[in-house]
Amino acid sequence: MSYFGGFTAAELGMVRKLGREYVDTNVHNNLYEHLKAVAVLGEAGKVQEPDVKQLSGKCALFLAKLTEYRDKSSVESLYDLCWEIIYDSGYYDYVGTMPAGAQRQANLNVLLERAAGYGKSSYSGLFNFLRYIERLKKFDEDFAEGAASLDNENLVIIMSIHKSKGLEFPIVILAGAHKSINFMDATAPVLVDQNLGIAVDYVDLERRTKTPTIIKGAMARRIVRESISEEERLLYVAMTRAREKLIITGVVKDADKTLEKYRGSAKQLEADGMLSYADSENIKNYLDMIMPVCLMDSDKLKGSFKVMVDAGEDSLADADESGGLAGAANVVGIGELADEIKEAVSYPLLDELPEYVPDDNAAGRMKLTVSQLKAMQAMMIQRKMLTWMNL
Repeated sequence: MSYFGGFTAAELGMVRKLGREYVDTNVHNNLYEHLKAVAVLGEAGKVQEPDVKQLSGKCALFLAKLTEYRDKSSVESLYDLCWEIIYDSGYYDYVGTMPAGAQRQANLNVLLERAAGYGKSSYSGLFNFLRYIERLKKFDEDFAEGAASLDNENLVIIMSIHKSKGLEFPIVILAGAHKSINFMDATAPVLVDQNLGIAVDYVDLERRTKTPTIIKGAMARRIVRESISEEERLLYVAMTRAREKLIITGVVKDADKTLEKYRGSAKQLEADGMLSYADSENIKNYLDMIMPVCLMDSDKLKGSFKVMVDAGEDSLADADESGGLAGAANVVGIGELADEIKEAVSYPLLDELPEYVPDDNAAGRMKLTVSQLKAMQAMMIQRKMLTWMNL
């Protein structure tokens, strides 16, 4: 009778009535066997009533979907199975239309997070996960409610790029754009590629030397290019989450020298429409992907960019001079905006902090791991045995 079945009480009563009449006498007399018996009535031509044929088809569709999920549960991970049941079936959108729909959707996200965490433990499978949920209920431990992300709420949400996929926010801050891309896979002793095969270093036992081979060098460059491509896809996800404003922050050692390098790449982008092979191969972080585009002539861009540099007192003059770049892609010293920011933003200061009163439930457990559940169960069994021995 839930969203996934959609049966009414009258239809289930009819399933019970017809099931008792047509079910095989060698099977258990339960609702599932009655559903199976009614599902084949329409195909077998045992009934002619239109309402019974319609009910038979509805039972057949429900059992087919149930069988499909059962087959997938043996090959898919727990997280993928739960994702498919919740999202691909339309259930996530359905609960969003109910009262407190945003909170219900947030709770479903918490359930998916628990399923992902459980799949990484020593236990696996849907059956064990359901037993894990039942034990949580048995010990009166429940999931903490998820935080509903409402657009009109005055809050800040911190999340990874992967978790932000599919979401939108009025303002997005992409922090740490200077962090290097992880190329550790290209420096491993043994490299494996689906097309190129396996590559290792050449070891000369007599000279006791180790030299990279040509095939390993080619394979390493391929892995580097694939890593950059993957980071470009992640950067696209991050930069398309904002509806109104996107703020990107990064840190460099020498701002003047780095800006000069990015200006050269920007001129090449304007002329050729793409970066050179050397620039593409030497991408180290998100700033290397973003800055050449931001510093292009505004006539070549569809958006509006403003680059603000806080490079210290020695470099502010250079930053100001570079502000003559055409259009909205200008560079200004962030120190010039300090007075405006101070006037625009004022925070009330507290003369004295209020006394902190801890909540009675502040020390309670918000979540339990599988190992903690097993320990709690063993402790309860031990207490029961001691109580029985005392009696």
